[in-house]
Amino acid sequence: MPEKKKLKRAQVAGKTNLANYVPFLADLSERYPGKGPIVMGGHAVNHWVAFYRDRFEDPASYRTLLGKDLDCLIHPDVVAEEYMEDSDVYHQPAVFLTDLMFLTARRFLLRQRFTPLSPTFICRLGKVNVPLPGSNKVIHVDFFAHTVGYHPDYVRKRAVPVHLGAGIPTVLMMDPVQCLWQFISNAAHLNQTRGDNAPRRRTDHYRVCLLFIIVREYLLDLSEGKATASGNAPEQTLQAALDDLKSFLKRGESAVVGEQMGLNWSLLIPDAGPLVDGASQYARQVAKIRATQRRKPLSDEQLKARANPPTPGSLSKLPKMIVETSTRRF
Repeated sequence: MPEKKKLKRAQVAGKTNLANYVPFLADLSERYPGKGPIVMGGHAVNHWVAFYRDRFEDPASYRTLLGKDLDCLIHPDVVAEEYMEDSDVYHQPAVFLTDLMFLTARRFLLRQRFTPLSPTFICRLGKVNVPLPGSNKVIHVDFFAHTVGYHPDYVRKRAVPVHLGAGIPTVLMMDPVQCLWQFISNAAHLNQTRGDNAPRRRTDHYRVCLLFIIVREYLLDLSEGKATASGNAPEQTLQAALDDLKSFLKRGESAVVGEQMGLNWSLLIPDAGPLVDGASQYARQVAKIRATQRRKPLSDEQLKARANPPTPGSLSKLPKMIVETSTRRF
């Protein structure tokens, strides 16, 4: 393991998995209860894909895309107390006045769950170098104070405690529904053409397609009262998941990305379980979610003008089940 003063200049590991970060995540979570890190981004998608893919005919085709860093939502107090004065570990972010103004308003004034303009604000708190266990290399952790439009307290309330194996500490992770919105928003708003050594647009759109089928399974589990990821958080309810879907599927980003990828959002609701019971307490939410697909299709010119288009490549390797499901129509 490299010495602390050498962490900032140490070689970064090329590919990582979530297990590499567990000691770091568990330590911060234990010392800062209620303020610690919540895994989001690509590693969260990787976990949910790995958790659900054995249910499908061809599990091997549900590929995970490993990267160099871990994205996590964390309380600003933790970063301030732990890292901001440690130049050997901490990489300061580029912070803009509009970001600071938005973050202040979001924490103290805009207390609702979802803010319409907030997908354009991704408040970064910097990056730290973390020793890679059993190696002289380091791995990166990116800190965020706010992302994807949800109030940070709401994301924390809905986070899922994930058990990665016997004897491995539990970590908190963004649930699949909020992960889906994160990558819809990324695909629509991020103007990057490269990232993680591959075309970024392709990666974002690919993860949207993977999450489409994962969210179906997740909703089915919640509707049948099954535990997700070895245990539900108190707020991991079907009602909350449906409310989240309803809050973002009606947005323009969802419509554009859905049409680009041929995804019928109304098919996110599984045709089984108490979800489809006409007398169900969820009938109204289900009807509103399915109604989001009933709109006039966008023209090719509108699609090009309103969102970043996907690029070819790994999109052509999408699992067959995703392709078949996403092209079905009622």
